[in-house]
Amino acid sequence: MTLFDAKHLLYQLLGNMFNREVESDCMQTLFRGNGLSSKIMSFCFKLYGQQYLRDLFAPHLEKMFDDDAKGVSYEVSFSVVNYTGSCL
Repeated sequence: MTLFDAKHLLYQLLGNMFNREVESDCMQTLFRGNGLSSKIMSFCFKLYGQQYLRDLFAPHLEKMFDDDAKGVSYEVSFSVVNYTGSCL
């Protein structure tokens, strides 16, 4: 997978795999999780999407953890916290 990406051919690989799957005779198995194209797509999401999500959410989560250390609560269940009626 990373070899195709290094040679900038990953989009062609995915396109060919998806075309082959769509052109198959069996529509009941189209894009099932156990197909090769679905496995390749899942691998790409894990490989490239994980860093994107980390970069996107890390600053916000770090701020939340800093606020938590300051006593700010993000609990959404009123049965867990002492509800005073005020908003954050």
